[in-house]
Amino acid sequence: MRRLSVLGLTQHQQLFDDTFVTGVGRDVFREADVIVGLHPDEATEVIVDLAIKYDKPFAVVPCCVFPTMFPGRVGRDGEEVRSHAQFCDYLEDKHEGVMRVELEELMKPANVVLYYKPKG
Repeated sequence: MRRLSVLGLTQHQQLFDDTFVTGVGRDVFREADVIVGLHPDEATEVIVDLAIKYDKPFAVVPCCVFPTMFPGRVGRDGEEVRSHAQFCDYLEDKHEGVMRVELEELMKPANVVLYYKPKG
């Protein structure tokens, strides 16, 4: 925690959801230039959804899919989202502005970055 403050960063140990960004984290979220999730586990989809909803740039490196925790995820092919590849497709399909880049120098599957940069 101390090293974060030296860098001018703050860690919030709370659930990242709509309640956070409209409540206690409202100012932090509003002032953020970008939302970043590096191996964000269960928060991956929420980061994407909230960034799109509030027109914030984001970058995520999707990791675990958690298909039993999120059984309602259905991909473009109508199949339940169970694999990392399906999860990346599912997240990318949330908005036409979501882009994907694969970094060859990093080990798969942690080499996929999904990002969104709002127009304007």
